[in-house]
Amino acid sequence: DQESKEDILRAEALAGPHADFYRGSKLRFGEGVAGYSAMEQRPMLVADLQKEPREGGLPKPKAVHGCMVVPIVSESQTIGCVAFTDSRPNAFTFEQQRLVDRLIRLASVGIQNALLHSKTVELAETDSMTGLLTNRAYQERLETEFRKAQTARQSLALLIIDVDFFKRVNDTYGHPQGDELLRQLGELLRQHARRADVCCRYGGDEFTIVMPETIKAEAAMVAGRIRQAVADKMFALEQSLINITVSIGVAGYPQDVTQKAALVKAADVALYAA
Repeated sequence: DQESKEDILRAEALAGPHADFYRGSKLRFGEGVAGYSAMEQRPMLVADLQKEPREGGLPKPKAVHGCMVVPIVSESQTIGCVAFTDSRPNAFTFEQQRLVDRLIRLASVGIQNALLHSKTVELAETDSMTGLLTNRAYQERLETEFRKAQTARQSLALLIIDVDFFKRVNDTYGHPQGDELLRQLGELLRQHARRADVCCRYGGDEFTIVMPETIKAEAAMVAGRIRQAVADKMFALEQSLINITVSIGVAGYPQDVTQKAALVKAADVALYAA
């Protein structure tokens, strides 16, 4: 987990009658049977989960009893677990555990390669300075969200954000401090954008926010909150606290335009009129 810096198991692929119960759940390494299996990197057979001391007060369906957990280990690192549950106590055997363990060991290299590929793609799409999406990733997401909006006949809004007089910051404090200001601004945008919004660094001192299922009026309200939050914040540079302002252009589909390129142009025009 990037925020807590802890090793976390998160329920991702689920099947069976209790899938909805476990969907989205998280466990720290060492917590519960699955967390213990992940931490110790060894399979676990549990006769009855309802009576298992390691489960403590962890929530679980009352109908779940038998349990088998096998960790996925690659290059001495636990990268996940596979857990099986059953309504019957003592439902799983040692032979079943050995078979699953053998299959997972064979699959672990492929799983690790898939994770590495996913991480590589993530790094390629992430701006190293701000942690926001890159321009390339922004173009792809905007295309995807625009097609979804057209297909579902939903609204889509776009914000383009520009730092006012950013050149003065670089000239006065130097380019490294200008970069630090952009990093802090990127963090502020993430904090004030909504969960579904897609924050991107467009280039230089320009940022964009793609806002799915959002009408222009609602996007303008978000833009107003961001503008005020920036104006209220004192940005901490090396030896100074400075205040900046931003200009924001807002455009909406289908309120303003009917094509993706026109949406970007309308937001850009609105930015320079702001």
